[in-house]
Formats: sequence, C-alpha cells, structure tokens
Amino acid sequence: MRLYSKFPACLIFALALIAASIAQPARALTLLRDPDIEHALKQLAAPILQAAGLNPGRTSVLVIDDRNLNAFVVDRDNIFIHSGLLLKMETPQMLQSVLAHDAAHIANRHLVRRPQNMRNARTAAGLGMALAAASGAVSGNARPDDPFYHELRGQILMESRQFAAATNAYARAVNAPPNHPLILGSYGRALVAQGQHPQALQEREKARVRDGRNARVMRDPAVAYAKSGQNRMASLVTAERYAMTGRLEDAEIHATRALGLLPNESGGWQRAQDVLSAAKAARR
Repeated sequence: MRLYSKFPACLIFALALIAASIAQPARALTLLRDPDIEHALKQLAAPILQAAGLNPGRTSVLVIDDRNLNAFVVDRDNIFIHSGLLLKMETPQMLQSVLAHDAAHIANRHLVRRPQNMRNARTAAGLGMALAAASGAVSGNARPDDPFYHELRGQILMESRQFAAATNAYARAVNAPPNHPLILGSYGRALVAQGQHPQALQEREKARVRDGRNARVMRDPAVAYAKSGQNRMASLVTAERYAMTGRLEDAEIHATRALGLLPNESGGWQRAQDVLSAAKAARR
C-alpha cells in the first residue's frame, strides 16, 4: 500500500471541516491508497450504488487510516470509510450495509454541510435491518468466500501489523478461485512476516510461475530464502526483481553472484544467465 497524507484539492475544505469537528487533538488524516483495495471496494459498492440510483463509475470508496468505527460522505463523488470499521467487517454483506447507508445519504443529498453533522459517527452496530436487507438483495457479486474481499482484509491487517490475522485472511483468499498470483504473492508476504519461510517460498513460487513478469510477486522471496540459508536463490530472485524494475546494474551484480553459487545448467542458473544477458544487452 502507498500512503498519501493529502487529499485532492477539491476536498481540502471538506476535510478541514471534518478535522475541526472531531472531539480530539488535531491530527493529519491519511488515506490508504492501493489500486487493488480501491478496485475491490468499487466492485462491492457497484450494486449498492446502482440500487440507489447512483453512477458506480463516478463514486469512489476510499479508506482513511483511522482505528475509529466510522464512515461518512462529503460530496457525491466519494465515500470515506475508516480502516478500523473496515476491519470489523466479517462478510462482504456487512461492508455493503455500511456502503448502503452512505449511498442513501448521497442519493438523498444528506451531505456534510455543518461540523455538528460529523459528530454523529456511524458504526456497524447502528445500521438498520432495512439497510442490511437492501444490501443482501443486491449482493449477487459478493459472497462470504469472495477471494478479493479476503485479500482486501488481509492487506488492511498487514498494514496494522496483525500478521497472524492477515495470514488467515489471505489463506481464505487463496483457497477460492481464481487463485490470482498477486493474492498468492501477498499470502507469501504475510507468511514471511510470521517467520514461516518454507511455506512462504512455496506460495511465492506458485505466484512466480503464474506471473513471473510482475515485480510485486518477487518482493519478499529474497528475505525468505536468505533466512532459510538459501543465499544462492536469494541472489537470483533479487536479480530478477531488479531486472523487472529497470535497475539493470543491480540486477547484473546479483545475477553474477547467483551464477557463482548455483549448479551449472540448473534451472536457477539459466534464469540468472538470462538476467545477466539482458543486463549486458541493455548496455550496448
């Protein structure tokens, strides 16, 4: 995830209003920005927004890094949900209930206009049965075994350094179709954080085989290999990751190191040779 401390310019006034109305010491509001998270939230929100007569392509769902149980709207284009509330959601339907509540505010034009409106924090416990029923009626695209929902939960838990819970969330995600390589890679990252290096390497290798061109999938195996005493493989995957991100001089250094450690003509040796050849060709 990438953290940005500033919102778009069009929301500065609204956010200043929000910050001024919170009954606690002033602090910066931070968005948790990640394309996978925002895509997953958009998928969950789409049927809710359509049912409310809103355009799913126009309204975004954004996550604020805050442990409080809260969600709110400030205009027709954005729904904000606190990470603390998101972590309390146990099923996609629960999250859709929250989104339905805020979509209703947008549809009925109950937008934040005065500081006192922000004092009425909305929590999962405060949602009515009618909203839950409404979300269930349009939740055909979201199921308790939806891998992207559990992948989203895993990402938030990793950011909160709740590694065991994140591992469990990713495990549920990878056990459901479509076994996306980025989800496999994220599962491996959570396992690395817990020190479960052998299993982490298994999951990362599955991810590499399915999508060996994505540097994100190669992010953590080097740590797992190094901590498992497999320095030659640590050098290899580091070389491949640098090559994918265009750092060819670094890729060449690590590929050369890997070639000196790996058995000649082995699969790993050939992969290192490919990186080295590509790096040298780029210098010509």
